Amino acid sequence: MQRVEDTIASPQHRAAPDQLPRTAVRYAEERHWDVVPGTWLEDVDGGPRCSCRIPGCPAPGAHPASADWPGRASGSPVVVRRMWAAEPRASILLPTGRTFDAIDVPEVAGCLALARMERMDLPLGPVMCTPARRLVFLVLPGAAAKVPDLLRRQGWLPAALDLVVSGLSLQFVNDLPGTLIQIRRALKPDGLLMAALIGGDSLAELREAFAVAESEIEGGISPRVAPFADLRDIGALLQRAGFALPVVDSDRLTVRYDSVLALMHDLRRMGASNA
Repeated sequence: MQRVEDTIASPQHRAAPDQLPRTAVRYAEERHWDVVPGTWLEDVDGGPRCSCRIPGCPAPGAHPASADWPGRASGSPVVVRRMWAAEPRASILLPTGRTFDAIDVPEVAGCLALARMERMDLPLGPVMCTPARRLVFLVLPGAAAKVPDLLRRQGWLPAALDLVVSGLSLQFVNDLPGTLIQIRRALKPDGLLMAALIGGDSLAELREAFAVAESEIEGGISPRVAPFADLRDIGALLQRAGFALPVVDSDRLTVRYDSVLALMHDLRRMGASNA
């Protein structure tokens, strides 16, 4: 795995004055990537604040500094040196869809993918780790669009596995019935599937809060929280997929948060911000 250097300078951990300019120029010279300066973090009243000065900035120090950034992005080392000479603290933004695409996945899934690709001796491109505990794979332009078909074709041979274990991931599958059928086909006769997933009335309070707020503000509601399978539905899906002797049980765990923002931060750290 190739290492991509820090692209945002933290006020608490000040880098060398020329670190970001040198990194930006190297991206242009060695990798032929387009780069564009972004905002940066400033130390204000003992804490970091985005240079855009917008209260509650959703991406402090990590968004374009001007609206014309698509036209300013450049892969010319000369132009890049000039841009960072004007503001050496500017973060380095890498526009996608030009010299590469970006595949953004949760950290756990990304590490599993890295391990599998290394076992298969597949060449790995640059991979970045974000503060939100996600991995970003930089791939050739157009490669991201091929991922769904690649995943459909990557599976296990029929009757090849003795055991399939899934921990808190099946609730994010779009086609749960089809996934269970594929798992059953991959298992040997008398093979075992052990899975744990979030279901039932999970996040019911968040779903209700969204519905009430949107109804008052917009005059209608839209689904803001993904539906979770009910206990009885899961048993029926297992039988439909062809599993013999399915056993389904549930445990209820109540987790309380001081605020809805704390809940959302927790969901994001779990890689479940689309839940």
